[in-house]
Amino acid sequence: MYKELNPDCMLATFGSYVRSSITSSSDIDVLLITKYAENTSYRWKLLATIAREIGFENPFEIRIVIMEEYVKRYRKFINIYRELS
Repeated sequence: MYKELNPDCMLATFGSYVRSSITSSSDIDVLLITKYAENTSYRWKLLATIAREIGFENPFEIRIVIMEEYVKRYRKFINIYRELS
């Protein structure tokens, strides 16, 4: 679904879920990389839309960033991830 709305984006999971060390108290880290995240309003609207679709109480920690933010902030500590299609 997300590729239909934004074909250039990348969606990945990382953290304990991907390392297979998830526990009952773990969240599932999701990273959405898109050029549209340059607009802060877009990020908040997208997060609100996702929350309405999956419920406000959910196990996901969703981060929406542009590629430059991924490179600067996330790539250094995400040593394993799984890209979703």
